[in-house]
Amino acid sequence: MKECINCRVHLRDSQKECPFCHEKLGAKGEAPVYPAYDYKKLSVRQRIFPRIIAFAAIFVSVVSVFINILTWEMYPELWSIFAAGGAMYLWLTIGNTILSKMHGGGKIILQTIGLSALAVLIDVFSGFHRWSVNIVVPFIVIAHTLLITIIVFSKKMLWNAYIGYTITMLFLCFLPIILYVCQVATSFWACALSGLYALLTVAAMFIFARKDLKDQFVSRFHF
Repeated sequence: MKECINCRVHLRDSQKECPFCHEKLGAKGEAPVYPAYDYKKLSVRQRIFPRIIAFAAIFVSVVSVFINILTWEMYPELWSIFAAGGAMYLWLTIGNTILSKMHGGGKIILQTIGLSALAVLIDVFSGFHRWSVNIVVPFIVIAHTLLITIIVFSKKMLWNAYIGYTITMLFLCFLPIILYVCQVATSFWACALSGLYALLTVAAMFIFARKDLKDQFVSRFHF
């Protein structure tokens, strides 16, 4: 058995790092060794380009709002909301997904939240016909949960690295049902399909990765 000094959990000998804090594991009883600091320098592209994208998103948002205010008498519509929302989502996609070194599971969750928020924003400011909460949000969480599931199964069931992100996505799958109960969403079949998919995913996790999944749940929730 190996032990994570930070999280105080014991894991299998085959695991090289803690699934929670991502620190390297040592054998039980070993004195913890402070990891050597990685002095790798980021390239100019890695340091500058995300800042350029962030500045461009803010610039487009501010200019759009300013022009919208100046032309309000001629065109009294909040079109700047769409421009600002699109610019911010573009920054999220490029700066925090494509160029970021964040864990793949974290990127998927960010995209789920960002894309859902953009869809709801567009829907609300275009008359709120509820297509965002009835169709878009349920299928976004289903698609992204499926993506995490495919990644896990294609990488020899690495539940230790993706278990937290998988659980988060499963909880998000029940969000459409909550929206339906609160009468925000009106399409029962799409919301129910999202919850059903979450239950089927949990069943598949227990059937195809029963041993590994049990270990991770015990470590995560201290059963």
